[in-house]
Amino acid sequence: MKARIFYCLVVLAIFFTACESPTQPITYPDVGTHGDNILSDNTNYVIRGIYHGYSMRANVPDGQSLRIVLKGEKTWWIEALPNAPVNWIIGQYDNNTQSQTFTVMEGGRLSDLRIGFFVLDENANPQDYITIEYFENDAVTPTRVRKLELRSQEADDF
Repeated sequence: MKARIFYCLVVLAIFFTACESPTQPITYPDVGTHGDNILSDNTNYVIRGIYHGYSMRANVPDGQSLRIVLKGEKTWWIEALPNAPVNWIIGQYDNNTQSQTFTVMEGGRLSDLRIGFFVLDENANPQDYITIEYFENDAVTPTRVRKLELRSQEADDF
């Protein structure tokens, strides 16, 4: 009887250790290479203007995937040179859906780019936020959605 119980315990131990260990989560650090990270929950707003650049950074573990969709009026810019995007595939802005898709090329590598937000004509009545949708690990619907406030630069910000 003891041998049978021991055998069952060994089989259960092998079964549970053979199962996949929990995967590490995708993280969004507060700061990236280019400043505050717009994907971090701690970045609630950005300042419009060419002197205000931000990071779009994600730590995607090996074997995982991430797609980010920015939605809103096309008020953002992505720096191509000298600070080219690292490990991001950048889709075209879609005027019909007012959105642009950013996809991490490979998990386990640094993924960061420099992004900023245009100052618009005062008479343009610009949108005061964009929506960020996170699609983690090939999700069909967003795993997270949040709004990022776009603030105008005040004269005393210089």
